[in-house]
Amino acid sequence: MRQVYRGAAALLLNTTVALLLVEGLAAGVLAIDHGVRRPTVAEAFYATQPWGAAYVQESRYLAEQAAPHVGWQLAPLTGRYINVETSGLRATPGARCEKGAFTVFVLGGSAVMGEGVPDEFTVPAVLQRAIAARTSRPVCVRNLGSPAWVSTQSVISLLRRLQAGDRPDLVIVHDGYNDAVTAGEGLPAGDSLPVVVSEAPSDMDRIGASFLRLVQATHLYAIVQRATQKAQALFSAGTSGPDAPVDLAAATRAYETNADTIRALGERFGFRYAFFWQPTLWVKAGTLTPEEERARKEASAKPVNVEAVRTMYARMREEVARHDRQFYLGDLFDGVPGVFYLDEAHLTPDGNARVAARIIDAVAGDLPGR
Repeated sequence: MRQVYRGAAALLLNTTVALLLVEGLAAGVLAIDHGVRRPTVAEAFYATQPWGAAYVQESRYLAEQAAPHVGWQLAPLTGRYINVETSGLRATPGARCEKGAFTVFVLGGSAVMGEGVPDEFTVPAVLQRAIAARTSRPVCVRNLGSPAWVSTQSVISLLRRLQAGDRPDLVIVHDGYNDAVTAGEGLPAGDSLPVVVSEAPSDMDRIGASFLRLVQATHLYAIVQRATQKAQALFSAGTSGPDAPVDLAAATRAYETNADTIRALGERFGFRYAFFWQPTLWVKAGTLTPEEERARKEASAKPVNVEAVRTMYARMREEVARHDRQFYLGDLFDGVPGVFYLDEAHLTPDGNARVAARIIDAVAGDLPGR
């Protein structure tokens, strides 16, 4: 039996030494080929925040679950910086959703949900604080944003809440980027993005995820991943692009039809509304900061038809000028110093605060007084 133990121990030791040697060799290859890896714009930003490391850890447990009519929504999650209710809505700190409250629904995709920031820094959370400071009346801002949702899914979500008897005083729609990306992929106007729905992780999933993160941190994994990406790029060369032609006119019409639907619902159910076409780094004018240049470069690896997005934004800039209570925020950060973008579509706390301030300015006449 001792010989068996000794043999197993020797095998384990030899395997460990071999892995360490391979890992060292992989580190050397990466250093020669690419030098030391620089952190992404988002990673560099988190390193400057006291909540950064803990937030990143919690964000790994965010997941989507299947939901009727809209396809998916967030799975429940309880954490220090990220909390998702059983209803699939991200929590809004300070919301007082009681009888007689001034109720605001904020519709949109991951930019509304608050991807990249803790609960207190989402656009709905900033709106909650700003509106509550204006009135002694209870204020209830509900975050109806969900990752990758297009405007059609937001309309359906609003309709389902009205069917359940929920009656908002104000509906704010802050979206556009996902509609533009979908149009650029050649998908039918109004369709949702092709998202694979995952389930909330179990304890065993979390153990597996921890082991996977350990593997992903190795230099050997980085080499394998890079080789795989190069092989995929070679395989797909000449075959990229949407299977269907891009029809931005149809996408614009679909978005405006959704806006008209919300207007009609507002007239029927007695709520006010406002629409805000969200910012994206792809259309920011003027000189970019070094961080923004890097964020664009990092985002260029994603399968996004950037020219279609830019063209869609140009169309919508003209379109919203024709409609009451529609606002274009694509130029919100033009010429403004500051760190606002985590990537091409998601904002830092300062970025979300600036968006919320613009929204408050536009809807000030709809808000309750003292």
